[in-house]
Amino acid sequence: MNADNTMLLKDIIGGGKKQYQIPVYQRNYTWTKKECSTLYEDIKKINEANGRKTHFLGAIVFIRDSVTSLFGFERYYLIDGQQRLTTTMLLLRAVHDVMKEEYGDNNDVVVEINENLLTNARMTDANFKLKLKPNAKDDQVFEQIMKSDFYNIDKSNNLYKNYIFFKNEFSKEENPMEFFQKMYKLSIVYIDLNESEDNPQLIFESLNSKNKKLHEADLIRNFILMDKSPSVQESLFEEYWKEIERNVGEENLTNFIRDYLMMELASVVSKTDVYNTFKSFVFNTTNYNTEDLLADLRRYSIPYSILLGKTKHSEGVVLNAIESLNGMQISQTFPFLLYAMEENLKGNLLSDDLVNVLKLMESYLFRRTVVGVVSGSLSHKMAKLPRVLKRHRDLRTHFYKYFAGLMIADKSQAYFPKNEDFKSFLMTRDMYKFKTSKYMYTMLENKLNPKEKIEFESDFQIEHIMPQTLTGDWKNDLGNEHVDIHEKYLNNLGNLTITKYNPEMKNLSYSAKKKHIDISRINLNHMLSSFDRFTEEEIKIRREYLTDLSLTIWEYPKVPQKYCIAEPLMNTYSVCDDVMVIDESPTKVIYKGTSKKVSSWNQLYELVLRNLSNEYSETFTSGEFINLIEEKGLGVSVLDFDQITDFIQIDDLFFNINKPVEVKINTLRWLLELNELNSDEIKYVIG
Repeated sequence: MNADNTMLLKDIIGGGKKQYQIPVYQRNYTWTKKECSTLYEDIKKINEANGRKTHFLGAIVFIRDSVTSLFGFERYYLIDGQQRLTTTMLLLRAVHDVMKEEYGDNNDVVVEINENLLTNARMTDANFKLKLKPNAKDDQVFEQIMKSDFYNIDKSNNLYKNYIFFKNEFSKEENPMEFFQKMYKLSIVYIDLNESEDNPQLIFESLNSKNKKLHEADLIRNFILMDKSPSVQESLFEEYWKEIERNVGEENLTNFIRDYLMMELASVVSKTDVYNTFKSFVFNTTNYNTEDLLADLRRYSIPYSILLGKTKHSEGVVLNAIESLNGMQISQTFPFLLYAMEENLKGNLLSDDLVNVLKLMESYLFRRTVVGVVSGSLSHKMAKLPRVLKRHRDLRTHFYKYFAGLMIADKSQAYFPKNEDFKSFLMTRDMYKFKTSKYMYTMLENKLNPKEKIEFESDFQIEHIMPQTLTGDWKNDLGNEHVDIHEKYLNNLGNLTITKYNPEMKNLSYSAKKKHIDISRINLNHMLSSFDRFTEEEIKIRREYLTDLSLTIWEYPKVPQKYCIAEPLMNTYSVCDDVMVIDESPTKVIYKGTSKKVSSWNQLYELVLRNLSNEYSETFTSGEFINLIEEKGLGVSVLDFDQITDFIQIDDLFFNINKPVEVKINTLRWLLELNELNSDEIKYVIG
């Protein structure tokens, strides 16, 4: 490795025939007007008189192409610094174009920029003409700007936007020559790596840990491709990574890789630790082969694309089931659904069985939402399901039965709510403020009218039948108890419907509402025509009817008892493993790989709390944790120790050790999540 401080224009860009090529694995050009404006102002502030002789731009890291050496021509592959170097080239082009328009082709600045800074003037091969070669996605727009070819240019591209910004700014300069001379005062540290001695990936990670954070998927792409030759990089990128990106969408890449890892590892991966987990996964893979891994990711990107709705499944029944499921928030289930979808595409899971799996998952998610089950354990369960299901030799013929059996045999917080609980919550909870109320009423309507289904994202709105503000007519209909009835049933299942005419119907009398065209044409409301008035009795009748209808949509699975076997238990658990251990005591706690013997839940609780507070003290005083204390009933008091006789004090918080084991584990689980730690960072051993 050679490293030194030098001048950007004179030594790095100028001075000889050269080209800096941005490899395919590097992220696209991302700088915006904000970063460009900062750079422009920094250049203007260079002033030898007040001590600002130069402006330091940072580091540029590159590897020399050991093959290319053509008549003194050198090519370099940029490892880091492509955003700064690309932006400098755009600024140079803007200066060139403004000066050319003002002073003509023969102006010294115009000639200097064109022949020494932007291009290798004496190179005839078009591939080597420009001194900067962006990656494939940016190359066309960059080349158009360099050639002043603005016909059909993508004006939404950041390269074009920033070029126009620089051109507009420079055209305002009263002394353009002085500004150009200041550009020669831009300094950088260059790091010239030796391919056989240096590790580009480690240097890249070190530099980027201090800069604008890359997406986890960007780091993973670099990790996979960086140590390969340029030709291999190009081949792997085009054949695999580009396809993966096209299938799932660039914005979903990190989530896709996270869900893939969770499926493979059968454990939860933190959203901020995808890259590190991926590296560990690679290093722990026997006979790791880059192309095999990329091929596997490409294969799974297809079912993932189907789950996202970017690609259509070839069979209509499966497509309909996926679209229905997407009415819910289903991202936490992707590690399992990714596996199930791939089994279907491989022919190991019949489409009819897949449809049943998707419908069951929809019922499971909706029932849990209605009952209000904490979702903290859901991700862990979805990560483990593929590995558990794979243990069954006859899985291909009984996939649905094994899946359904596992779902209903689970007695942890990831349980499948039974009919009695589901029905009870449907009849009593506030459905107007319910986050999936529109989905629910849409599903109810589509059940009654399957031939003319309405879309979840349609312009239908939730409407109160008995209005939010009672008029005289409504008070008369409801009678002397109208205040109590209104308070009790306003947001009840039986008092809500869907309509496109919410403002028009807002406070109409019942007789006027039921004559409205949007009430009469909605199947969900046909029952209303049989009621002369709408009082407590009618609300309860309609509520019972809609509840029974709901039980036929979001069904509880029925499978033979032999399939209803809970996942085989081990004696080592993560705090995210919602197993029933209240009748047993822990013998060991494992905190971040370090184990220590314990003899009680209280001892375990205190040990972990103190370890967490030593490392993440700010979490314990964060507003988010204080809100969770109140919302989740975590058994923690703030400066209120008089009400607790047995407690663990952490700063100004008092953790009640008399709370049930479930509360203690839930508290640790929430602290784990708040600190974005992996599920296996806190484990314990039973027996």
